Amino acid sequence: MTPLNSAANNGHLETVKLLLEKGADLSVSNNDGWTPLNSAADSGHLEIVKFLLEKGADLSVSSNDG
Repeated sequence: MTPLNSAANNGHLETVKLLLEKGADLSVSNNDGWTPLNSAADSGHLEIVKFLLEKGADLSVSSNDG
């Protein structure tokens, strides 16, 4: 799991913002194919989902499970 994925999964919006500010890849996926957007959505972190979408996260990316 990437630091950005972990921050999104655990609801740490300020960390997500910092990582993106420092150049983290918004579309990077973990070993299961989950992007930070997938992780935030699955964990119910709506504020992070909205932020990632505002930053250009791709809604069409799916995990390895589809």
